[in-house]
Amino acid sequence: FIYTNFQTGKSYIVTNRHVVAQADYATIEFQYSEKPAVKFDNCPIVAVDEQVDLALIELPSDANLSKGLKIRESLPEEGSEVITAGFPGVGDTPSWQFGQGVVANNSVFDKILVGNSTIGAIQHTAQVDAGSSGGPLLVKNKNGEYEIVGVNAWKIKDRESANFAIASKALN
Repeated sequence: FIYTNFQTGKSYIVTNRHVVAQADYATIEFQYSEKPAVKFDNCPIVAVDEQVDLALIELPSDANLSKGLKIRESLPEEGSEVITAGFPGVGDTPSWQFGQGVVANNSVFDKILVGNSTIGAIQHTAQVDAGSSGGPLLVKNKNGEYEIVGVNAWKIKDRESANFAIASKALN
């Protein structure tokens, strides 16, 4: 998803480290329903966090994209509604996917998920499939606008609806 640093005006793609593992550059493509796709080649991967499984890809300064969603640092309450957004596709065809669920546990500290970090993972029941990694975990604020509270990263295959996102405060 797009993150814009409002102090510098630079825009980035936030994703998981495991999505861009061992790469120095990435190709980013935005598909629109009413206009041609826009593609950016050789976007540098400018930050990688090995412990928390996060990465930042810098977009060109002339990308002229809409600003990203607001990132909320406070944890969502357990039982609150969350929405996942991802791009897992159907077969070989890229396809957006949105899922709806609830926060099951807002502070999971498991070494496999977050290493020794003091920032936990958010366990939720919203749909996450292969290809959803790096997508945002969203909540609606009191004005009805979406805010990012996490970065979807993992799911436990032998449990139903046991999905995990890295809490957004890790993005600082």
